[in-house]
Amino acid sequence: MGECGQSPEMVFEFERQAMNGDPMPRGLSQVDQLLYLQLRALYYQYRAGWITRDKGTEDKKRLLAEYQKRLDSEKFRNDLTNWHIALRKRIEAAHADYRKNPCEETAKKLSLAIDGISRDMV
Repeated sequence: MGECGQSPEMVFEFERQAMNGDPMPRGLSQVDQLLYLQLRALYYQYRAGWITRDKGTEDKKRLLAEYQKRLDSEKFRNDLTNWHIALRKRIEAAHADYRKNPCEETAKKLSLAIDGISRDMV
């Protein structure tokens, strides 16, 4: 599974701490926290002789693959949330403009905002 400082097996900044069984560092994202705990347990199992180096390497590869899936999913959710926030802001601004000046031009801007179409796309 690797000793301290050996690359490419040491993948994360916090991996050495996990390998040494240290407490979880502060400031990790939820996804990183989960990986930290999983790596710490994996290294503990290896040191305790419960698993072989090959088994540890295989398990670590699976952990990293799942970690990447969680990261991708988290990024997608964040991107979607940010898109939705921007959409709501555009709708609110267009609606405020329409309420102040109800005319065909502001109605079209509001309609485009509701449809999710920005002015530069038209």
